[in-house]
Amino acid sequence: MLLQLFGSADMSLSENLQRLRKERGLNQDELSEQSGVSLTQISKIERSETDPRVSTIEKLAKALGCSMDEMLFNEASQGLSGLMKRAFERASKLDPLDKAALLKVINMACAGGTMIKTLDDIYLDANQQAEMVQRVHGQKIHPDDAVVSEMSFHEMIVDQNRDYHKRIDELADAEAKTVLEWKLDKSGEWGR
Repeated sequence: MLLQLFGSADMSLSENLQRLRKERGLNQDELSEQSGVSLTQISKIERSETDPRVSTIEKLAKALGCSMDEMLFNEASQGLSGLMKRAFERASKLDPLDKAALLKVINMACAGGTMIKTLDDIYLDANQQAEMVQRVHGQKIHPDDAVVSEMSFHEMIVDQNRDYHKRIDELADAEAKTVLEWKLDKSGEWGR
């Protein structure tokens, strides 16, 4: 009945359950122990042979550390925003150094093409800037002067990104040290 409400969710549930279980390094038996759902039931869900109750999906989601909608819905139907949301949920569980690497990649992507412009692109932008200044202000600027301005802008962006990445590294190092201290303290081998 639950799967009828969500249409093609049965295929998504079976695929998502398998994916989430494997991402967490669990076999079906381990998931059964952690969730309290029988091994047979988990196997049937992963083969799309059963229509699990909401309470069963809730137990599995809790054991897997995810939301019920992450288990139920087809990622392809969620669009890019849905995929980004799920990716960030998973990324929040990464270790600090992996989080830092991911933040750097995202930062570079958000900087747009400004970080990866070819020299031809810079000259094209400079020519457009020179034409705009002449049209708006009536001042004639040689495109080479505009190139210098354009290059200065890109150098500023590179410097800002370098500073941002340095702050990310500092945060990651501090978080990694805290996690390590907590793990060592918990194991009794080393205290803070």
